[in-house]
Amino acid sequence: MGIFDGYLFVSDFDGTFADYEQVIPPQNLEAVDYFMAEGGRFALATGRSLPGARGKLEHLRFNAPFVLCNGSLVYDFETEEVLWANEMPESAARMAAELKRDFPDVGMEIFKGAEVYLTNETEATDRHIRKERLRPVRCEVEEVPSGYQKIMLLAPHERLLEVERWVLERPHYQFDFVFPEPHYYEGLDASINKAAGLRQLAAHLGIPMERVLAVGDYYNDLQMLREAGIGACVAAAPYAVKEVCDWVLCDVKEGAVAEAVRRLEMRLRERKIG
Repeated sequence: MGIFDGYLFVSDFDGTFADYEQVIPPQNLEAVDYFMAEGGRFALATGRSLPGARGKLEHLRFNAPFVLCNGSLVYDFETEEVLWANEMPESAARMAAELKRDFPDVGMEIFKGAEVYLTNETEATDRHIRKERLRPVRCEVEEVPSGYQKIMLLAPHERLLEVERWVLERPHYQFDFVFPEPHYYEGLDASINKAAGLRQLAAHLGIPMERVLAVGDYYNDLQMLREAGIGACVAAAPYAVKEVCDWVLCDVKEGAVAEAVRRLEMRLRERKIG
């Protein structure tokens, strides 16, 4: 039995496991290999959609399913199986249409399962599609099938703050929007965040939440970090994120995930000695 047997480690990807240029510090990969060899289960919890993760992250052969779409999808790349999914209600289509009408300069992508629908094309969406190597279906909002996983809005941060005010003035829609990055603003069902997906993943693996270590870097990680047995964040995380964490780790480029593995091992060995 390894030192990490019965533990689940879930990490955000962009800005946590890898830097924002998507470079993974080698010490993170080495630490995760050690964590898994010692009995732990390791997964990523990311805002990326299934098409965004496929081809970009599935080569990272970890030993637990991934939490995708900021918590609305749990997917096993090993078996290519959706283990759990949440869908936004049909009113999401009305809100998406209103957003496109009132913010014609803001890019919009809608995600459902393995498809991404490009409903308002801008320079920002062009960059995102190239970066993530997506193959979107170009269509009007009204042509997107119901049952969205998330709505993604793309624009400069200052413009997205105006969108945020618009959303807050319409609480009747009962959706939650988060900033996974300053220039992305994503809408989910009000019951969904990374913690919701994490709970489903932990239950699937039979691991209690108190034996979960979660690491993140931004506001869309907040609830996950609160609910995990141990919540940790990278050094550059906003103050509101640091405030809910048990540990503040080193800079992402220095291997924050590797530091979290070392800290957990130290804690567990101290308990054994005690």
